[in-house]
Amino acid sequence: MQLKLPLFPKETKLFNSSFGLFSNGGTVFYLHCGQPVGMHDEEDHNSFRHKIASFIELGLCTQSEVVSTLHVSPDSIRRCCKQYRQDGEAAFFAPDKRKGIQSNIDQSINETKKWLQKQTDLKEKIEALQVEINQKAEALSKIPSKIKLADMPEEKRYNRLKKESKMFMNIIKMIAYRAETVLVNLIRPFYNNHENDKRQIIQTMLASSANLEPDYENNILKVTILCQSTPRANKALKHLCDELNQTEICYPQTNLRLMFIAPVV
Repeated sequence: MQLKLPLFPKETKLFNSSFGLFSNGGTVFYLHCGQPVGMHDEEDHNSFRHKIASFIELGLCTQSEVVSTLHVSPDSIRRCCKQYRQDGEAAFFAPDKRKGIQSNIDQSINETKKWLQKQTDLKEKIEALQVEINQKAEALSKIPSKIKLADMPEEKRYNRLKKESKMFMNIIKMIAYRAETVLVNLIRPFYNNHENDKRQIIQTMLASSANLEPDYENNILKVTILCQSTPRANKALKHLCDELNQTEICYPQTNLRLMFIAPVV
């Protein structure tokens, strides 16, 4: 009987007909055509990744064969091959520059210490400022809110306020009140039973909207007052306009005579 070559141990996991691996005594052996071509410890994962990537690049097996035989992740095999093509053996055995868990813990502890120290400093400043605020508040509470004019320092004491502006405003108010009184007397026949409302009625008429229409040919400024709320108010307004038109007053700084026109009743 003729044996089929190549020969592999019984425990060999074959990637294909000519290449496989088997483990014995804690060591992984790689066989090509029955001959060993590499080995490493079972716990040496970096060597495993390096060997598999190198054998794939040499064409001894394919990525899909490794995945189906060893039941590993396709992404991990693809990543190992990419690292091998870029950096070679150094990609698997160079010192890891990444920070470990202990380094991250130490960094977090240092940052926490810095923040705690910063919070302590801020708390001390706040307490010092609070003491100063309490002192200022106590001093302020002892100062009277009002003092007499005679108690003011001589250099800061002010004289009596000037009365001219107040007197001027009072004069204007008096003139306006007297003019309003004259208008109230003009509409008295229409509101004999509303003595208390006459001034309010006059104020409403004075606040009414109006249309201005200048007539430069006749030197007239027509003031057409809009309709009031009641017919009686319109009659009183017409009487008021007739009385005002007899005064023949000109608009200030013009030669236009004011002509007041009441709404048609």
